[in-house]
Amino acid sequence: MLERMRIGFVGGRGMLGHAMVLGLLKAGMPAANLTIFSRSDRPLPAVFEGVGLSQELGEISDLCDIAVLVLPPAEAGALRIRFEGRLVVSVMAGVDFSRLGRIAPGAQLARAMSSPAASGGLAYSPWVAQEEPTSDMVVQIETMFGALGQCDRLEREEDLALFTAMTGPVPGFVALFAEYMQDYLEEHGIAPETADRATRQLFLGAGQLLSSEAPRAAQHVQGMIDYDGTTAAGLRVMRESEIREDIFAGLDAAAQKAREIGG
Repeated sequence: MLERMRIGFVGGRGMLGHAMVLGLLKAGMPAANLTIFSRSDRPLPAVFEGVGLSQELGEISDLCDIAVLVLPPAEAGALRIRFEGRLVVSVMAGVDFSRLGRIAPGAQLARAMSSPAASGGLAYSPWVAQEEPTSDMVVQIETMFGALGQCDRLEREEDLALFTAMTGPVPGFVALFAEYMQDYLEEHGIAPETADRATRQLFLGAGQLLSSEAPRAAQHVQGMIDYDGTTAAGLRVMRESEIREDIFAGLDAAAQKAREIGG
């Protein structure tokens, strides 16, 4: 399916656009089927050899079947594209369907969130359609985001802010927890480079286990507690603390910012 899709990235020179284009190339999409629309004529990176580059946004309807909007939200106000009857997917945080309808009147509209992990096929990309999507639209969206990692369709537009907050900023919140674990080792006299290496390997291994094994995260935790070893002692203390509420508060703040950022 990828080899038959023609995708145009509007503003694809930023971190997220770069990651998505690179991820699609690695997944086997022909470079000739990708076009980046940018006001800059600066040459594309060598790794993008064969990818089209155009400063003329009016060409998008001739060159592409799908338009992906990856501009900063602040630039959405002046954006207008003619793409009637075809699929426009926005990954601009906070730019809701009412505004997208003014940007691309008459288009089939979807919103999504992805992350820079798309470059390695490791992104999680939830998406939501403005109206009940056609089967072709579902296939197009899930083929594109499936090539970049995993994706799910959401039923409510407002839920996208939750994932914009949590899964968009890789490594974000996970890195904060890793930072504190590394600090713990260093404060007990472990050399910084050793603490850094140990923490990186811990999170690498944990991420692979959580992604490949059947039990959910809560089941892993409970299994450790039931085993009643050294980890159980630490987990019990953490479960009795306010760490859960503090994490919820942080995610709430990030989700609220995601709702406001496109305003």
